[in-house]
Amino acid sequence: MAPKPPSPNARDLPVGFRTIFWVDVLFTVGAFVTNLYLVTLPVDQQTDAVKSFAEGCNSVWKIGVGGFFGLLFGKGAR
Repeated sequence: MAPKPPSPNARDLPVGFRTIFWVDVLFTVGAFVTNLYLVTLPVDQQTDAVKSFAEGCNSVWKIGVGGFFGLLFGKGAR
């Protein structure tokens, strides 16, 4: 039995693009989940270091969302 041919709508994306895309997704999700966990800690466990790290995670997931949309809708993805 012959393998099914790919869909005519399927794009053959370079391995480098797919790698960067999934790394961006993993960092974004990881930073978001970490930030969510840290901000839900009780107030007495939130030291200055924890607050600073949570702010960093907050920035990372926002930048990651921008990177995600940039990779999806950027000129190079077409």
